[in-house]
Amino acid sequence: MRRCKCGAAWRNKMDHLDRLSILKNRAPEIADRIELISSEELTILDELDCAVFFVMAYWSGPSVQMFSELGSVLSSVDPDNSIRLIVVDIDEIGHLVRNPPFCDVAMGGNGETFWIEHGQVISNSGGGLNFECIRLNTEQLLE
Repeated sequence: MRRCKCGAAWRNKMDHLDRLSILKNRAPEIADRIELISSEELTILDELDCAVFFVMAYWSGPSVQMFSELGSVLSSVDPDNSIRLIVVDIDEIGHLVRNPPFCDVAMGGNGETFWIEHGQVISNSGGGLNFECIRLNTEQLLE
């Protein structure tokens, strides 16, 4: 029996849609601004003027909680959608955690978050479950 070569591409597209759907369900108030990227697209971080970069661990309760909190903060602090929200799956960046910006944070599947201005990380969540930093860093990004 021959296998269709398009199977892997189809599965990848479905995985992307499933992951995006999960994110939209966890933070429906910001569903329209979620940009889910692959590890191959990480080069866009250098080009971002005003963005939050979120590393999502779909299997982690703390990561899901951080994303939900980020959704609440973004919807209240930035109703005009000035801040882009870029999300990558932590399971796709395994070998990259030794590189910037990841190496500056203890990556542990806790919804590690980076605030980016003019292509530079200006703050991060510091690793671990850190709700307190979300509003502060987001408001500073808008200043």
